[in-house]
Amino acid sequence: MMAHRRVQAWALRQAPKVGVLPPGPALAVGRLSSAVFLRWARRRERRAVMHLARVFPDWPRARLLATVRASAVNAGACWAQAARLVHMSPEERMAAVDISALEDPVRAGLEAGTGAIVVTAWIGHWEGLAAALAAATGEVMLVTRRLGSVEVHDAAERLRRRWEVRTSSFSSARIDAMRWLRQNRVLVAVADGDGGRDGAFMPLFGRIASVNPLAPRVAADTGAPCMVSFCLPDGEGGGWKASYEPLPVGRGAAREVQRDAQARWVALFEETVRRHPERTLWHPRRWRTRPSPEDREVLRGADIPIVLPPEGIR
Repeated sequence: MMAHRRVQAWALRQAPKVGVLPPGPALAVGRLSSAVFLRWARRRERRAVMHLARVFPDWPRARLLATVRASAVNAGACWAQAARLVHMSPEERMAAVDISALEDPVRAGLEAGTGAIVVTAWIGHWEGLAAALAAATGEVMLVTRRLGSVEVHDAAERLRRRWEVRTSSFSSARIDAMRWLRQNRVLVAVADGDGGRDGAFMPLFGRIASVNPLAPRVAADTGAPCMVSFCLPDGEGGGWKASYEPLPVGRGAAREVQRDAQARWVALFEETVRRHPERTLWHPRRWRTRPSPEDREVLRGADIPIVLPPEGIR
């Protein structure tokens, strides 16, 4: 395993120790550690700058680099805050992350017995969003891409279990999600990673990407209410607030309806990223999977422009 993967796994294992620090020192440790890690993992930094340049092609390199480094500092702060969640009561977790906007739609799903689906992204404090939902409703399932290596993924899963969040990777997510929702529970999907060959190909910041279709597909299978939420800073007080936007996908919804919901998710994601680029992770390979010749014909038939990134920039 590469050295930076070992460092990531080690940092995740140390999180509970950082979490006992007061808020100020804990945030300082998280921010500094993440900034140093990004400068060390220079290949990741270069990839992040290339990805950001796709979204903001007119920005000078200095601004691109500053934004990528600011996003790393934000990720470190979120890691420190996630570490502090380990030592909080459920009431304290809900106080730290305001999920009031989600209460009514999530409660409606639980009262109907279908569970609820919350779609989010690598923006802001996504771990805190899952932790607050778990504090409010009981154990939740977080569906996300595997974090680079088995050791890193397992370390993250052990940390999440400390605040009643179970992890599932997208490789087995549809089966896991169906079982979870049938238990009338809450599913949180971090959906901005590459969707692979089974994803829905559509424009993402002007370039064709494979977008993970899990949330609308499972919503159509189960009838669970589906919604988009991003967890962003709430003013100057150091807290976080979850947003709410519905994704209308009813039980048995046709593929066209599911695709419309997927396009709505992409639009909300793009809008949020443009408003908060410093709160977004930029190194994930969101454009990694390229459409096959058959997929390209389908896209052309739907009058969707095909713009692919150059080879080697994914």
